[in-house]
Amino acid sequence: MMGSLQPIRILLLEDDSIDAEAVARQLRKSSPNFEFTWAETLVQALGILESKKHDLIIADLAVPDSSGTETIAKLRELCSETPVIALTGLDNDEVERAAIDVGAQDYIVKGELHGQALARTILHAIHRQVAENQTREIVDQLKVSQEDLKEQKQLLLQKNEKLEKLYATSQEIVDNVSHDLRTAWSMIFLTRASLRPDCFIFRGERSI
Repeated sequence: MMGSLQPIRILLLEDDSIDAEAVARQLRKSSPNFEFTWAETLVQALGILESKKHDLIIADLAVPDSSGTETIAKLRELCSETPVIALTGLDNDEVERAAIDVGAQDYIVKGELHGQALARTILHAIHRQVAENQTREIVDQLKVSQEDLKEQKQLLLQKNEKLEKLYATSQEIVDNVSHDLRTAWSMIFLTRASLRPDCFIFRGERSI
């Protein structure tokens, strides 16, 4: 069934060639879909990852140029969306928790490598990472949407403020025009009143 899937590209960071071959051998037994790239140092692994995308990283916690959880942290820093499985010769719960805390998806002990179990561990790690990546993407999109909403709200407030100022200015103009019209009508009324015939007194006649 796995033979019909696309190859799964795995970067194996392991400075011991015997241990590296043991991992490769166990996975070849479980499926032909696993493709390996081998790096003996962290620097070499980081260089490979910068030039080519991999689906998963299996990293020994003790290599010549890095040790402990620092190895996992540096790999995750470069490839935050690529799952990492910590590989070590120590069966230690504290080390396992520390590796998980810095970003490892899982933790395997060298002496407990078995083909099918190792293959399931790899596939589960990939699936969990895919789910995490999708969740992170949704969260990022929601953050962007919230920022857009804040920006739109700010623009609406600015437009509302401009409309209020425009309304106030318009109302002032209307009030001034109304006042001028009332003044003009008053003048017209007074003028007409002063021109009425009964308001004149002609010479030689007495007004009654």
